Amino acid sequence: MTELEKKLMKQIEHLTIQNEKQAKQIEQLINQLTNMNRRLFGTSSEKNSQGQLSFFEEDNNSPFSEAEQPVDKAAEM
Repeated sequence: MTELEKKLMKQIEHLTIQNEKQAKQIEQLINQLTNMNRRLFGTSSEKNSQGQLSFFEEDNNSPFSEAEQPVDKAAEM
């Protein structure tokens, strides 16, 4: 084996190790990003607080909960 071949083999070994380290780091970062997205956009972020009404629930204490009744002009006279 020539001196050049030895240097190239060492360089290949070094780059292979570096590549494996970067692949592990990428995998860790993907897992971290996935977990953060679950926390941020997961179903737990969609839950209502105790006092918050749903969009379709009625609030019986609201002045807008009952429809206005038409005034009968003939009954007033």
